[in-house]
Amino acid sequence: MDERRITDSLCEIFKKRTGIDFMDHPEQMDLPLFGQEIAVPARELVYIYFDIEKELGVSIPQEAVRQGRFRTYREILRLCDDCLNRAAVPR
Repeated sequence: MDERRITDSLCEIFKKRTGIDFMDHPEQMDLPLFGQEIAVPARELVYIYFDIEKELGVSIPQEAVRQGRFRTYREILRLCDDCLNRAAVPR
C-alpha cells in the first residue's frame, strides 16, 4: 500500500471518529490526542485502532501502543507505515 493511500485512509478514519481533518489542520498532527487541544475520548481511540486494522489491513502491535506510539496523529501514521512496510518485506 502506498504512502498516499495510508495517509488518505487514516485521515478519513480520524474525520469520521473525531471530526478533525488533519490535512486541513496539519499543525495539529503532533498534538497529543488526549491533550486539551484535541481531547479525543479513549473510547474513540479504541474505535480508531480497530478501524485502522480493518481499513488498512494492518495489525498494530499492542507493544507499540504501550510504548506511546499511538498518541498523536503523526505517530499513528508512522506506525501504520512501519507495520505495512514490515508486512510487505518477503521473509
